[in-house]
Amino acid sequence: MLSIIYQILFHSLQSLYNPIIYLFYQLYVVYTIVKCSFSVQFYSRNVLGHD
Repeated sequence: MLSIIYQILFHSLQSLYNPIIYLFYQLYVVYTIVKCSFSVQFYSRNVLGHD
């Protein structure tokens, strides 16, 4: 009986936990892409400006 309750609790916790991890992962990916594009823009602007 206890193991069944534990399994149900674990599954509900997992289904709640997975979207949060997925959301954080997506935010991290977006942040990395934005940061990279900004640094590329900054670098090209500096190089072209000094050129």
